[in-house]
Amino acid sequence: MKKIILILIGLLMHGWMAAQSNIRMSNYWLDAYFINPAALDVALSPLRIAAGHRSQWVNFEGAPRTYLLTGAYYHDEMRSQFGLHAVFDQIGYTSTIDAGLTYAYSVRWNNVDLNLGLAFRYQRLAYDWSQARTETSMVDPALFALAPQVGYNADVGLELVWPYHGLWSVGLASRNLLSLFQTSLEPFSNTNFLYGRYRSNHGLYYFDRQKRTWDFSVAITVIHSRTSDSPNVLQEECNANLHFNLASNVLTAGVLYRTTSEAGLIIGFERGAFNLSCVYEYPLQYAREGMVHPMGTIEAILIYKLNNRRPSPCGRRDGRPCTGTL
Repeated sequence: MKKIILILIGLLMHGWMAAQSNIRMSNYWLDAYFINPAALDVALSPLRIAAGHRSQWVNFEGAPRTYLLTGAYYHDEMRSQFGLHAVFDQIGYTSTIDAGLTYAYSVRWNNVDLNLGLAFRYQRLAYDWSQARTETSMVDPALFALAPQVGYNADVGLELVWPYHGLWSVGLASRNLLSLFQTSLEPFSNTNFLYGRYRSNHGLYYFDRQKRTWDFSVAITVIHSRTSDSPNVLQEECNANLHFNLASNVLTAGVLYRTTSEAGLIIGFERGAFNLSCVYEYPLQYAREGMVHPMGTIEAILIYKLNNRRPSPCGRRDGRPCTGTL
């Protein structure tokens, strides 16, 4: 069975490259900046740095491995966020680099934050012949005809955030816009996100953890992907979490599900400026069809947030009353 699956991987490698080069982490609700350049940290920390790793199909040779590094700084007086977003991904003998700079501007009216963001990206698709696997000891000469591809891309996004019996956020982001018009960027597919999230205890989310010992959050995302010559792909994702306040620490436990019949478990721990979240995912269709499959997918994200002030109850950055404009 393992040999058959390896052969199928070889036959479908190019299709997987197109899908895998558009990387996203599953637990992006830890920081929506992972998918949207307009997402500011609702905890209002001026600086945050994140590192992540995703290992798909654990113990499976040639399976995708993803490394993520982001950083974002918010400047109060300029109402602007400046960020860096870099992803390195490897699957079999192919690898991609996707690195870019982001900018977001925030305005406030009647306690509603409207954030607008842009990102400009450098992208590269390369090949490592030493990692190529075939049924014989000979490497297919056609592999050497595959030249590295380099290009530039752009993202746009917006996000609305407001406190109303909790904390609400709605966002829209379009990644790799130029892929719709440039065939050289075909492996990096255009992907659009429409999402909404609600967290029940707004005070707890802003580090006021004296009133309640727990709260919950729910989120749903609709994802649309396409390239210049590929059909539209529509996908939905759901996410639900319980957050427990344990003295100065917060423990998170939750589940996720997406319409590719993949489900996952989430466990997170926040202590001080550090927030660690781990996700385990498993494709349910393999279990239903009785197919042998590796251990599933493991993902971990670590975020450091520098918090230099305590925001007002409604989250105003300037500490003024929760009415009027910023």
